[in-house]
Amino acid sequence: MGEPFTQFLDSFVRSASFQYSRVCFPLKTPLLLYVEEDEINLTYTQERWLLIGRDYIDATGRTDGYFIRYTEDQARRKTLIGDYPDSETVVQLVFEYLDDDKWYVTDAYNDCYYSGVRTLTDMEEARRRIAEENRRFISLYP
Repeated sequence: MGEPFTQFLDSFVRSASFQYSRVCFPLKTPLLLYVEEDEINLTYTQERWLLIGRDYIDATGRTDGYFIRYTEDQARRKTLIGDYPDSETVVQLVFEYLDDDKWYVTDAYNDCYYSGVRTLTDMEEARRRIAEENRRFISLYP
């Protein structure tokens, strides 16, 4: 195998441009929201992607009470789950080693900003917060 997973992951959490280049948008699983009692499936695009830094993925498996673990750890596919004790999954990332000998995120679930969306106003607020967080991340880790 060409690219070691640990090298990929280190670059993934340290560079916005690298991260954007290694997520296969649109992702397989849509974002599922319940807005004003309607179920809405949104295509998971780059615009809706919250850049993921070392505060979400830490090599030790623990960050401020937040735990990560690999529920699938194969040579060409890994699934990372992040959550808090006694809670539902907050982040899930599926990494796959593709034919160009590089690792990519091919699917994801991220409840960090979308769990509280219940109205169209909430959805717009979540979009704004994600854009702000991403601008901050890009300024620190271009």
